[in-house]
Amino acid sequence: MKKAVKQSPLELLFLGSGNGFAPGRNFSSFLLDGRILFEPSPTSLPFLKKRGIPLHQIDYVFVSHFHGDHCFGLPFLFLDHYFVTRRERPLTIIGQKGTRKFSNQLMEMAFPKTRKRYAKNFPVVFQEVGPGRTCSLKELTFTAYRMYHAPTAVLGFRIVYKKRRLAYSGDTGPCAGLLKLIQGVNVAILEMSSLKDDYPSHLNRQNILDIRKILPSESRLILTHLPFLTAGQKKALRENPYGALDLAEDGKVFQLD
Repeated sequence: MKKAVKQSPLELLFLGSGNGFAPGRNFSSFLLDGRILFEPSPTSLPFLKKRGIPLHQIDYVFVSHFHGDHCFGLPFLFLDHYFVTRRERPLTIIGQKGTRKFSNQLMEMAFPKTRKRYAKNFPVVFQEVGPGRTCSLKELTFTAYRMYHAPTAVLGFRIVYKKRRLAYSGDTGPCAGLLKLIQGVNVAILEMSSLKDDYPSHLNRQNILDIRKILPSESRLILTHLPFLTAGQKKALRENPYGALDLAEDGKVFQLD
């Protein structure tokens, strides 16, 4: 009888873990397996450079929505690829409908006329999707879900990559789409912008505990987009009676079995 081949763990590196006010943290952004970037925040590129992470190895960028703390790093990512990092294969940018137009407009505002002159140096593909759509790319499959972040349109993504199922919420309050997003996942990466109900259309501590109750115990739950938390508040979150919680920190690495 053949022994089951044990999969090597995936690496999840947080480039930032803060909410829109970035209280002592970089803006929330993370890199999966060195190849899949979630949220090109304004602080993501400096972190990648500081860590010496090769940009040409990143193949996919997921953008949940168009708020600045989640995507205003795009012009600098483009600029680096125009003049510094040469790519042999395209970078695929994945987001809701309008992502291409928004990205090009953002680049034009940041560095007028640069894109038109130098875009030939940067092979890029945009994959625009709507809620409920499942797409298969070369090495991963993902499904987009509508989140609740009124009045802004947000997509959460459930990704199947190397036989693991990961969910990322983007910014959202409690909603039916969020419950669908986390069904059957090995790892859920969710925002928690405050401990109490300080921000509309975001998740707070009680929302997270309610989700932890319904997630299977073997499913991992990692929190990002966080406020400032004292050592006591972090301890109380981790030691809740409903199940394990992991808290992202800037530069923290999680090994995903």
